[in-house]
Amino acid sequence: MSTRNDIPADPVRRDGPRSPSAAEIPGGARAADAVGGLGFTDMPRLELDQLLVQLVDRADDVLATQGRLRGLLRANALVAGELSLPVVLRQIVGAARDLVGARYAALGVHCRDGELEQFVHAGMDEELAGRIGELPRGRGILGLLIAKPVPLRLADLSGHPASAGFPPGHPPMTGFLGVPVRIGEQVFGNLYLTERSGAGQFTADDEELAIALAAAAGAAIANARRFAESERRHRWLDASSELVLLLLSGQALPSGQAVPPHALITQHAATAAAADFAVLAVPHGADQIMVTGVSGELTAGRLNRTAPLAGSLTGQAIRTGQPSLVTGYRRDAAAAALGAATGPLIVVPLAAGQRVRGALLLGRLATSPGFTETDLGMAARFASHAAVAMELARACDDQITLAQVEDHERIAGDLHDDVIGELFALGMMMQGHAARTDPATAERVNGYVDLLDEIIKKIRTSIFGLHQA
Repeated sequence: MSTRNDIPADPVRRDGPRSPSAAEIPGGARAADAVGGLGFTDMPRLELDQLLVQLVDRADDVLATQGRLRGLLRANALVAGELSLPVVLRQIVGAARDLVGARYAALGVHCRDGELEQFVHAGMDEELAGRIGELPRGRGILGLLIAKPVPLRLADLSGHPASAGFPPGHPPMTGFLGVPVRIGEQVFGNLYLTERSGAGQFTADDEELAIALAAAAGAAIANARRFAESERRHRWLDASSELVLLLLSGQALPSGQAVPPHALITQHAATAAAADFAVLAVPHGADQIMVTGVSGELTAGRLNRTAPLAGSLTGQAIRTGQPSLVTGYRRDAAAAALGAATGPLIVVPLAAGQRVRGALLLGRLATSPGFTETDLGMAARFASHAAVAMELARACDDQITLAQVEDHERIAGDLHDDVIGELFALGMMMQGHAARTDPATAERVNGYVDLLDEIIKKIRTSIFGLHQA
């Protein structure tokens, strides 16, 4: 049986050798006092502290990276969950601003002439944006990204040689990050980020996150474009079918009010194209055009106005028979004629076969998004359908007119051959009867005969009028 004297003297290990005391370790008393009896020297402890600090820093970096990746996933889900293109663009800008911690963010959409047709921004309130005035057109640093669509990261915007400065009232901006937004191989626009919160300059990690978000944004924009294009096609098809029915049924609106064909065309085209105004012109004489239909803004007082065939957009479409997107100097000339608020324009001919009956000009205000090649193609098909419908309506009118002429000729023949003949025979019989009666009766009968002659003359006049119609 064991006794208390059998218990090992080492209080730490009961089944092994005894631990050496602090006195048995060189410098052990000092080390034990320094580290609370653990037996480590000062230098290893310092290295351990440094390793622990590095480990904590690495853990913080991992947590921050995880947080930013989660932010990227949330941003991707946010921009992918919408099909309305304006909403998608706003959400891309807001998600990019939050993702990299930028104070200001914007998305510039390219147009055909190398400038920006849209500039969606976040970080500035409406009052500040109003004080700045006109939105950027794509010059300076923004133009540099348009000309060379590769990521660009700057510590100071104003220090770059391509910097064009800021307009009056613009907030100061130093740090800049720009990445292109692509749809396949096509550059849709550029994502701009400025003024990184807290840390000052944008980092390489910020650039990678922005590039990743731009890739997701390109896919979301492509989906929204396809959806918007499908919606536009439905609008054009509905407008075209309704217009054809109205033209073939006598140009009557559901209210029963008759509307001229060209007015119907401009109204339906403006609605289908989401245009702010529409103008229809037809050839007038040898070298002029005349405006015969208008709808919407900027068209007041233009109805029945004439212009040279060679010097107008509609005249060019009539001469060439080709639809076109109006850009560059042609757009500037149109803005000078229609007004400074004139924005994107398209012009399409009203062609039925080889014959061009007129041209349709569709426009938006300067603050509206531009037209695309898809818009141009749909507008051209609508104009072609309208021209064919007008030809069919004219052919129907001609058939009705021909049927009326045939009826008139038949009625005229019946009146001439039957009615007038019988009336003439009646008059001859009455004259013969008058010759065998007393003078008073004869005079009365001859008066009836004269009345028959007047009736015959009126019938002949009516017959002549029927032939003229």
